[in-house]
Amino acid sequence: MVIRDKNETLQQPEGYALYSVQGEGAYLRLEYRLFEYNPARYAAIIVYLNDMGREVARCMVEHKPLPQAASVATVPIARQYRFYDGWLLTLTGLQEMMKCLKRW
Repeated sequence: MVIRDKNETLQQPEGYALYSVQGEGAYLRLEYRLFEYNPARYAAIIVYLNDMGREVARCMVEHKPLPQAASVATVPIARQYRFYDGWLLTLTGLQEMMKCLKRW
């Protein structure tokens, strides 16, 4: 994509390539991204042009993702612990039922 600036006021950032052009309201939005591909880092410069082709605003967006946490291996729960937990839930339910019957 080639953008021709008749006023020659638009300066392309060094090390960045034109990525996208969009119209946003009365402004033209140009997005430049880094030449090199690095998945751990995202950097872009966004330039807004007015209807005369002059640069109105320029902002830089840089995003570094958070480091990934080490995965934790899950261990299956043994049958005896599942039975024990079920038994405790049953006793707790009976206890709650007895409390409700005493109020009646």
